[in-house]
Amino acid sequence: MKLIIKKVINLKARKLNNTMKKFITDVILLKVKNEDLRRIIRIKKNRRRRDKSLFNDLKINDEIKKVFFKFNKIQTIRDR
Repeated sequence: MKLIIKKVINLKARKLNNTMKKFITDVILLKVKNEDLRRIIRIKKNRRRRDKSLFNDLKINDEIKKVFFKFNKIQTIRDR
């Protein structure tokens, strides 16, 4: 009788141990994925900021429909 109880307890303990290992692994994988997504968002935000600031510095008139910029003018603004 004691042997049967020990087997049942060992089975449940093993199952609980495996479940805990699975949850720990899932948490680690989710943390890594979260960090990667945050890094990607940071990179995209930085790209957006750079693009907007370049055209804000050029001071485009709203009255003009088409705008052409000289390469030198754009390069000097980028170098700032």
